[in-house]
Amino acid sequence: MFSWEAPKGFIYRGEGFTRDISVRGAYVYAATCPPVDVLIQVEITLPQVSRKPRTAVIGKMRTQRVEKASQEKASGFSATGKDFALRPVSRLGPRLVKSKAKTRKGS
Repeated sequence: MFSWEAPKGFIYRGEGFTRDISVRGAYVYAATCPPVDVLIQVEITLPQVSRKPRTAVIGKMRTQRVEKASQEKASGFSATGKDFALRPVSRLGPRLVKSKAKTRKGS
């Protein structure tokens, strides 16, 4: 799951699945992609490898590249970051780190 703040304080949210995840970044296949060079909040749920609760990686990343869907490939984006945190995923599923973005008056 990921989200980003657009001009005028609008918050956009999306979800997808990862490819080529590393300690510095990831590639995310997603129907909705953030623009290039935008700071995004991310929450990546890791596969369960034991009887311990599932874990999610949370943090901020900056988009580096966005690829539009074509007949040969799905849309997606790459993003990099650092200073990630791990947290257990609750039984209710993942939750996105809340942003301190402005809300539009009258919304």
